Amino acid sequence: MNGRCGGKDEDTPLVALTNHLLIGTTERQIQAQEVEPFDSREALHSVLTAKLDGVPRLYDMFVIKKDGCIYDFVYVASPSAAEAGRREFERLIRAVHLVPEPL
Repeated sequence: MNGRCGGKDEDTPLVALTNHLLIGTTERQIQAQEVEPFDSREALHSVLTAKLDGVPRLYDMFVIKKDGCIYDFVYVASPSAAEAGRREFERLIRAVHLVPEPL
């Protein structure tokens, strides 16, 4: 999980922000990518496989922009062991409520 506020990326599309998270990976195969409601905003939810340093990995990612901030939620696992952890990750994501920074 990562959050950053007040940066230059405010106008960057969610697809481009998602692709930034995948820099260094190869052989990407998107299994699903769709916009979903997330804490009163839209998030880009992506599920894909890719290789990192030649090792296959499954990525389950949510990227959201809210109140001048960008939030990344990323689950990475071996494809053969990913399903059990993905359920817990999605449960955690559904419980997140983003709170704006105090002024």
